[in-house]
Amino acid sequence: MKKYITYLKTEVNIETAKRKFYLIIFSVLAAFVFLNFFEPFGLYYDSSISNQDVFVELLIAMITVFIILIISQFVLRILFKLNKFTIISLFFWFLFEAVLVASAWFVLEILDKNFTDNTLTHWFENIFAYILITEVSEHL
Repeated sequence: MKKYITYLKTEVNIETAKRKFYLIIFSVLAAFVFLNFFEPFGLYYDSSISNQDVFVELLIAMITVFIILIISQFVLRILFKLNKFTIISLFFWFLFEAVLVASAWFVLEILDKNFTDNTLTHWFENIFAYILITEVSEHL
């Protein structure tokens, strides 16, 4: 057990602007490619929307994610004075970013559609989807 705790306290170096930017670009591009090639969640199977519209919606979503991650890495980390990460603190930062992205996706969905679903359930589904997409796309 002590090995695991020591491992979770290992420092991760993503301090430079270049590393942060590479992390953001890789995450967004990997997620975009994953969503377009593997089509999870039946993205392209909804007959009420064209494939081009799905592609545009995904592009808008990825641009939104890019902006949120830029703000998260370059503004919020400075505001919260987070200069160094351990593996466990990076995990919690990733969850925080997932909440931010899911919230933005949720707002975009409300603005785009006539939304009548349970809002809290749908928001948690967005968080879960973001975590799955990010984790799977980064391990390809």
